[in-house]
Amino acid sequence: MSPTSSRKRSKGVWENGDDPLDYTTDDYAKLVCRHSKTVNALAAVDNTLAFNLVFSMADASHADLDTTLEMCGEDPGETARYFQSLDNLLLPLIKSRQQPAELCWQLLEVPVRWSQRRTRSQDAESDEDLDEWPEPDYERQYWEKCNYEHNRRIARRRRREIFDDWVTVALSDLKDERDYLDIYGITGFFPKSIAELEMIQMQMSTGL
Repeated sequence: MSPTSSRKRSKGVWENGDDPLDYTTDDYAKLVCRHSKTVNALAAVDNTLAFNLVFSMADASHADLDTTLEMCGEDPGETARYFQSLDNLLLPLIKSRQQPAELCWQLLEVPVRWSQRRTRSQDAESDEDLDEWPEPDYERQYWEKCNYEHNRRIARRRRREIFDDWVTVALSDLKDERDYLDIYGITGFFPKSIAELEMIQMQMSTGL
């Protein structure tokens, strides 16, 4: 599906005239940065809650780039600056958090990103006639995707909240988002926090 056709189909989903494709990753990152004061206030009371809040902000800091490349935004540098602000917000929370008793290399599984899941066409039997499939309902698929991604984020958040090895979980989540953004040429996603988590993981695994 081309970016143009995707945009035309999605406009019909929003009856109030508000098109989600009018908002790019720049807008998402800027909006979540507005909660920085809340994070700082929460950190003074509970570092772990502030830590988890920043991760929820990180999950919401970019658009659904699989929909259309237009949602990447026109200025990657601006997005990177917002990501840097979030990175600076998370880094001290990592440093001040107590290390887990031990590392766990087998994480609880969470749903993969919508674009990475297996589709019916991938699982279909070779003798199935794809021409007989009905025309896809793009509006229904849009809302299915929104619901799927919402539940995926909830699963990731719950794993962060209940898993003792917060270092490995946090590193996995940040790298997953970073690699996804890299595909679309968007860089600068939490490099200092990732490096700090990798250092903690290395120190714990080597006993240094």
